[in-house]
Amino acid sequence: MSPSLTLVACALGFVFLAAALGVRADGGQIVDGTTGTKFDELTRVEGKPYKCLGAGVRKLAVVKVYALAFCVEAAHADVLVKSYLEAHHAGLRGEPLFDALRKDPKFFQTLAGTKYNRLVVLKMQRDLSRKQLATNIRRSLTPLLPDEKLDRLDAAITTGAKKGQVVKIYAVAAKLTVDVAGEVRVVEDEEVTQKLFFVWLGTKSVSPTLRENIARRAARLP
Repeated sequence: MSPSLTLVACALGFVFLAAALGVRADGGQIVDGTTGTKFDELTRVEGKPYKCLGAGVRKLAVVKVYALAFCVEAAHADVLVKSYLEAHHAGLRGEPLFDALRKDPKFFQTLAGTKYNRLVVLKMQRDLSRKQLATNIRRSLTPLLPDEKLDRLDAAITTGAKKGQVVKIYAVAAKLTVDVAGEVRVVEDEEVTQKLFFVWLGTKSVSPTLRENIARRAARLP
């Protein structure tokens, strides 16, 4: 077999193997270890690609409410993480880097408050009414936003979500879009858009497993 035919055969073999293993050509999947919920590592919303940096779960006591992934626009995601690592944890690799990152609140503040577009994808593990969903988010934001801002966010959540449904909340510049299983509302408020992601990445995160998974994956970046 000629070298060129050998290369073609190898390429085709890889394609078939990837298909058999469920590997996506656009970046694969990440998994929340608690629920086994899978998220596409590269996710498109309104035609824009986002790279998901980690996955976790939101619990109330022992009840699993939703699995989630946090994502940043794909063109800047790796650079954002790597630049932070170089500036604050240069020389660390592997487990020492993971341990340093998971204890570093500024790392998660940098991700939550970045100027780049952000996205969280929630995959519901139980039914939540509109009020429960809104209250769940509002309670975590109360220390960060005044009541009138919280009211604006409440108004953007117009329906509940059932088990198995997907909620997407994403920020493009100062515009925040809330998509609850296809019910879409927009909040035009820079402060709300800036602070919302601290619900999941702040020091009082509702999903410590998300923060840990992000730190784990960041420590493995080449």
